Amino acid sequence: MATSRANPGPRAAAANRRSLIDAARALFDERGVEVPLVEIARRAGVGQGVLYRHFPDRASLVFAVFDENMTQLESLAQEHGPLPLRRLGHEISHRVQGIAPLMSFATSTPDDPRLGALEGRMRVLLEQSRDSAHKAGHLRSEVTIEDLLLAISMLAALAYTVPPDQRESRVEHAWELISRGLESP
Repeated sequence: MATSRANPGPRAAAANRRSLIDAARALFDERGVEVPLVEIARRAGVGQGVLYRHFPDRASLVFAVFDENMTQLESLAQEHGPLPLRRLGHEISHRVQGIAPLMSFATSTPDDPRLGALEGRMRVLLEQSRDSAHKAGHLRSEVTIEDLLLAISMLAALAYTVPPDQRESRVEHAWELISRGLESP
């Protein structure tokens, strides 16, 4: 006699979404943004219908991964106050490493309002950290938010171009070099 599993229905929605984002992050990093969505659904342990119910297209899934990373950064800043730029850079670098292949995909749609919203949230974090660093005398007075965004973009581009096993050391080294140029003499 076969036993049937009860369908958890809507109660499973949050867990399914979580599984899809985790699977997407891993597969995007392993195989690139163009990995078939069916493979993401399979790794998450859900059907394609569930994937499309949560994320109607690839871009929605990509931005969900970015959104989650931004939320984690905001939570850190809320918990600890403005993060020192070095710590914020470290946190961003580590989040970029896991989503490096997504960077070119997201920035290829510069008019997408989701990208603008994420950039706005990043600007708030950077402004808080920059202002705190300026007050403490740890940052050159002429450093702007655009300078910091450019530095983050360079780190993301580097992370995207190096093999996964070299990302952490290369991004850390690059952040160290960038930091030297930003810090007060």
